[in-house]
Amino acid sequence: MPPRRLLNVLFVLVMLSIAVPVAAQINAFNAPPAASLAAADLAAADLAAANLTASDNQIMAIPAVKQVEAGGYHTCALRVDGTLRCWGDNSSSQLGSAGGTSNRPIAVPGITTAVTLTAGYSHNCVILADTTVRCWGDNSGGQLGNNSTTTSATPVTVSGLSNVAAISGGNGHSCALLTSGSVRCWGDNTYGQLGDGTTLARLTPVAVSGITTAVAISADVRNTCAVLANGSVQCWGDNQQGQLGIGSADVNPHPLPEQVSGITTAAASISVGQQHACVMLADTTARCWGANASGQLGNNSLTASNVPVVVGAGSPLTTITAITTGSYHSCALLADTTARCWGENFAGQLGDGSTTNRRLPVTVSGLSAVTMIDGGGSHTCAATSDGSAYCWGNGGQGQVGNGIYNYVHTPFQLVFPAFSVSGGSALESSGQLQFTVTLNLALSRNVSVSYATSNGSASAPSDYTTSSGTRIFTNSETQFIVTVPIVNDAVVEPDETVNLTLSNPVGADILVTSASGTIQNDDVAPTNTPTPTATNTPTNTPTNTPTNTPTNTPTNTPTNTPTNTPTNTPTNTPTSTATDTPTNTPTNTPTSTATDTPTNTPTNTPTNTPTATATGTPQPTDTPTATATGTPSPSSTPTATPKPADKRIFLPFVRRSQLVLIATLVDQAIPVQTVLQPGQIFYTTTVQLPMPLPSGGHYYLSASPTGLVPAIVDDQVTLLVNGTPIFSYDYGQNGAPQPVLVEVPESAMLPWQGQPLEIVLQDVHGFVYQSSTLYLVWLP
Repeated sequence: MPPRRLLNVLFVLVMLSIAVPVAAQINAFNAPPAASLAAADLAAADLAAANLTASDNQIMAIPAVKQVEAGGYHTCALRVDGTLRCWGDNSSSQLGSAGGTSNRPIAVPGITTAVTLTAGYSHNCVILADTTVRCWGDNSGGQLGNNSTTTSATPVTVSGLSNVAAISGGNGHSCALLTSGSVRCWGDNTYGQLGDGTTLARLTPVAVSGITTAVAISADVRNTCAVLANGSVQCWGDNQQGQLGIGSADVNPHPLPEQVSGITTAAASISVGQQHACVMLADTTARCWGANASGQLGNNSLTASNVPVVVGAGSPLTTITAITTGSYHSCALLADTTARCWGENFAGQLGDGSTTNRRLPVTVSGLSAVTMIDGGGSHTCAATSDGSAYCWGNGGQGQVGNGIYNYVHTPFQLVFPAFSVSGGSALESSGQLQFTVTLNLALSRNVSVSYATSNGSASAPSDYTTSSGTRIFTNSETQFIVTVPIVNDAVVEPDETVNLTLSNPVGADILVTSASGTIQNDDVAPTNTPTPTATNTPTNTPTNTPTNTPTNTPTNTPTNTPTNTPTNTPTNTPTSTATDTPTNTPTNTPTSTATDTPTNTPTNTPTNTPTATATGTPQPTDTPTATATGTPSPSSTPTATPKPADKRIFLPFVRRSQLVLIATLVDQAIPVQTVLQPGQIFYTTTVQLPMPLPSGGHYYLSASPTGLVPAIVDDQVTLLVNGTPIFSYDYGQNGAPQPVLVEVPESAMLPWQGQPLEIVLQDVHGFVYQSSTLYLVWLP
């Protein structure tokens, strides 16, 4: 049911002085966090505090809830950081997405600066920090105010509206209170609920006639009411059950504001139900009027009243600080921060643990420190001073947010679990890099998050393989390790980074969306090429020069001289002098000079020359022997010469894939879906097959265009040509996502080469779909 604006006496005093009715209420919602409250009927693990600190698995505190609004069959919460979470029925995209219902809170995209919120029957509106308004959901009556009747999952701007202080959504219409005290309404106007004097529908805001000093407003199914600065109340629209409070009931539209009868004490705030209305007075009591078949007037009767009656009858309910109405029930917030409810209770919407209708107010069980309360169609929600949110009553569409679809008879505390991811580093030779995905609460229920790795920085080819998937946290799990395989390619290259990104949680937040990991290269460059050049050159040169010169010279000289001189002198002298001297001198000199470095040339020449001359005179045959022995031999010369530098270049091995990309079947641009209904078709497209197609190999459906990467999804992929299915494969198994690499038979592809190929993704198991790419590849 649409929310009813809840303003206590203090709020009204502030509004009367500064004409900004909502600001005080917003400030009250920002109270310091206190200890979390326990609630009945709940598992202990689901009652963890909402105001977590950084010590909780190193995740910073979850943004607290400051306002929670109950719609017809859905609920939305505004958090102190200006973001929104909604849950429940989504038949009109009122959750801010195009998916199905959700029994856990999901984020509304694009809203980050909201200051106040209203939930209509199947649409929502928020006031932003710039005082403009955004609405989304059902728009069949024009209640989104953007000059159309097209339902929108994306928040749209209400045309020509600014300086808005308060907002209220009905069934097919919406109304805004401006800081000037005037009121604007738009949408369905069948019963005159827009107050402009007509019954014409308006697709953009129109002024309510005669209202210039309003301090509070409330809209519901067929009528609207406002509290004026003088404490009087005026209403307009439907009056079949006397809900205008003008002293009579009739079936005629009332398109102009009329004053409610019998209110002698100034009204402070007002809330309109489906066919009744209630006001809180300045004396902290309450009055209600209209339909009363379920006891929603709280006066201990079931009789309708077309004038206000006292809530509590003979024992009036007092110390009221705020009031709200559902479809057929009402609730009040008291000064002691507890809550009282009365009226219809078939689903437990009164929160007293029963399903018995109540004609007088009863206490909401186990609930205290309440800062605001709001009644919906047949459920009720409240926010507390510690930033927690509670709901109870009809949860058949998931609007209670307890993870199942049932009735809840006492308040259920909604927790907002959150995911984060952290990266690490690993040596290339280790074989894997790890990321840690952390859930900040240990829950007794399942919650899932999708992840995908991507290239941060890499050489070509990269040393790792990217992947994606969805992780379901079960059995109180709080951590999950994502492993990235590393290829150790023995190539010296810079360190590489890998990114991992989280997305698409249902019933949880993502506080840290992505992280980077580092692959540290530990390959060592080759060192063999420069080593021989530096080592051989200096070592061999000095070693050979001194060794040969002294050893041969003294040995031959004394041995031959005394023995041969007396006998052979007269005969051999002329022969040896002429023959040996020219022979030995030129032979040794050039040999040593050419072979050795300049250092050896002067050393060998003077030593060998005189020795050969003196020694060779008596015996010519000995001279060449001694000369040859003392001179460095030809065999030692190459050994002493240094090797030239190694000029070879060693190239790394380059891997090349044999895969051929045939077509991109699913584009990344498709929106992320939430929970899908079994059999729901959520994506179709058409691609042109090339002509000709390669044959003699294998066709695969892959998550990568360059590798055979399994896709982790829970969907049925069907390929059609001219409306004829040629191949269909169900990825899922027993309702859970599975990593599958699917081979498409070649026989299914080749006959259709060159023709348009239609791709249809259809949900089979009613699971959560995460958008990703899907490719058709061919491998020879």
